[in-house]
Amino acid sequence: MKNSTQEKQNLTVRLSGYAAAAGAIIALAPSANAQVMWSGSENIDIPLNSSYQLDIDNDGILDFRFALDGSFFSKNSYSSFSSFTYSWHRYASAYVMNSGSGMNYNSWVDHMYRPKGFDAGNLIDNAQTSWRDFLFASDYGKLANGRASYSRTYFTSWTHSSSHSGDFAGQSKFLGVRFYIGDKQHYGWVRANLSDNMADLNIIDWGYQAVSDSGIVAGGIEPEFVNDSLYNIDTVEVGLNFPIQVQNLVAGDFVVTNGVVTNLSEVVAGEQFLVKIKATADGKVGLTIPVDSVDNSEGLFILAKSTSFNVDTHAPLATIDAGVTTTNNKKITITITFNEKITGLDLSDFVLTNCALTSLHEVNPGTKYTFYATATAGGPVNIQLPAAAVNDLAGNGNVVASENYTYNPPVSVEDITTDDIVIYPNPVRSDLHIRLDYFNY
Repeated sequence: MKNSTQEKQNLTVRLSGYAAAAGAIIALAPSANAQVMWSGSENIDIPLNSSYQLDIDNDGILDFRFALDGSFFSKNSYSSFSSFTYSWHRYASAYVMNSGSGMNYNSWVDHMYRPKGFDAGNLIDNAQTSWRDFLFASDYGKLANGRASYSRTYFTSWTHSSSHSGDFAGQSKFLGVRFYIGDKQHYGWVRANLSDNMADLNIIDWGYQAVSDSGIVAGGIEPEFVNDSLYNIDTVEVGLNFPIQVQNLVAGDFVVTNGVVTNLSEVVAGEQFLVKIKATADGKVGLTIPVDSVDNSEGLFILAKSTSFNVDTHAPLATIDAGVTTTNNKKITITITFNEKITGLDLSDFVLTNCALTSLHEVNPGTKYTFYATATAGGPVNIQLPAAAVNDLAGNGNVVASENYTYNPPVSVEDITTDDIVIYPNPVRSDLHIRLDYFNY
């Protein structure tokens, strides 16, 4: 079942240090928990008088050794009336030992001179002050010990009795560990129990924090959100995957900023979901599944998980600026500025009247460009960027933009003809007058 309100409040207190450090109280868990690595369900049985070497991070270096030592004996007795009595007894002790070497010794959390059995949801971090490490089996590494007895007579069915001590006897608990990856210390947990009949020690699963020196929640595993960072639609489907089957997930479990959950669908029973979110406005949308929001039959603790994405449904706007309305310069610099980052701008995108474009230059990445416009002849010049010629980062096509100016060619000697020249008087006595009628046009 999901934790009760009071249980969640208590958990919030236990996790508040992490939440504050992460700056996300809404998640109720450290951001570093995004790096929790889980083994999956292993269920490794360690029979009586055998051991198992655990490589917790699968790097080829053995981190801890678990062993089950004990004895077994049975007895038969008969009477002259052909009745019989049969009984067997098993005594066993389970141990954890350090498999480290050199200066970096792996260790486990100790309580009252024995390995402490944590419940799911407890924090394992540097606040735990009692750590032990031993390279050999000893009482200080004894997870549990116990005795199991079975007996029957000719006239009765089997009877059974057992007695245990230690946190891991006859039940599943989480061993808090710390170990080294290279020269960096990492926290983790191992879930184990000694079976009620003392027959085997079971290593159920384990997890560790991939971020060095960062705490971990005992039994904690995390879901995974699957989504892109940017959308050009206001309704988005976000994938949500769990490493185990969960139950009782509902739309109301989610916390959303700048949006609402409009639908929750199950793709793979208990493991894969689609969360449909409608954004309230363009901008950042946040989605969180709080800590321990769903049930599971594995006895594990579902950590909080958050994701975010951005919604941009508006087309980018462009401003084309020639800097002049009339010019006698045949070649001028044109500036085009966008109100947001775009991709794919090319001079071939433009529709042109009475000019040609050259030398596209990106001034500010994705937002400001310059190029040269060379007029073909005197008269009006038009430069137009058609709609949807470029896209913003969300995939929205631009709104059409254009710029106009007039090119007036400068006057040169070659432009003046004899029809434009008036000379008088003729003949000349003292003064000769020359009038250029070209400038009267």
